[in-house]
Amino acid sequence: MPATTMTGAGSETSETTGVTQPTTQGDETNGTTETDGAAESTGGSSSGMCIYRCTVDEDCFIDGSDYDFICGEAGFCLPSCDGDDDCIAQISGWSFAPCESNEACPEGPCVVLADGTGGCGTTPGEFFDCASIDETQIEVTDIEGNLVTVCAATTARCEPVSDGSICESGIEPRPCPQAPCLEGFACGDDGVCRCETDGACSVFGEWSVCEADGSCGQAPCTNTAQCDARKPWDGVVPECI
Repeated sequence: MPATTMTGAGSETSETTGVTQPTTQGDETNGTTETDGAAESTGGSSSGMCIYRCTVDEDCFIDGSDYDFICGEAGFCLPSCDGDDDCIAQISGWSFAPCESNEACPEGPCVVLADGTGGCGTTPGEFFDCASIDETQIEVTDIEGNLVTVCAATTARCEPVSDGSICESGIEPRPCPQAPCLEGFACGDDGVCRCETDGACSVFGEWSVCEADGSCGQAPCTNTAQCDARKPWDGVVPECI
């Protein structure tokens, strides 16, 4: 999974999990170097990092459901996509809110996805404009076969990367203060929202902490048991390195 910096606005984080994976030899690293395909373990230190290894795609399911992660050749779960329509559903949030009826969705209709299943969409209204979340108002088909209006990330694209493909939003992040920072973040001189406390980073996951540079990252581990408690995918094997 590509490692990305998590900030309070205008930044991308790893799809659905916010987990940083070590990169393979020859790529930019995150403080960990892999030799001959295996990461050298530190034996568990205060600055350890959790990694999660998989062997088959099913290891990358979340709570028993397929959220478009695959097990890459290096043995790590990676986000994947089968086309732009797949990414529009992912970036719009439909793929992560499965539904079987319109009544199951609190903020809009149950939209038909490319694989025939349903995902909850968001309907624009008097006090909510799609443009406010960098999306476009479009017409799609709901689970009952009706044309409905929802907000959609129409600029999303499926882009090839080494070992798979990932969804890109196609939107340049807006700098702060043009895009307001979340609570607990302050606008830095570089136009990026920077966290002020560990608590602010909880929006990216229970195990996120505020780093020295004001970005949110994964809390360090001291043993594998801590990594097991944080395990983002069902069948992966955790390790603290």
